[in-house]
Amino acid sequence: PEPMEVDDWSCDEQMEWEPVDTVEPMEWEESYIPPRVGPSLQGTPESANVSAPKTNQPDNDRRKRKALRRL
Repeated sequence: PEPMEVDDWSCDEQMEWEPVDTVEPMEWEESYIPPRVGPSLQGTPESANVSAPKTNQPDNDRRKRKALRRL
């Protein structure tokens, strides 16, 4: 019933929640790359041999660059 209090609380929450949300995806993305490349290469050597070197390398570089740019 009190919009003023709700607005203030929502604003405060968003401010505190935004930076955490920005840092979490970065750490999650970098940690998400190695496990994905590892099992993929071991699980499917044939597919990885053709796809990994050409698709995985640029993807890894681009993702790492994006994470660095976010920092």
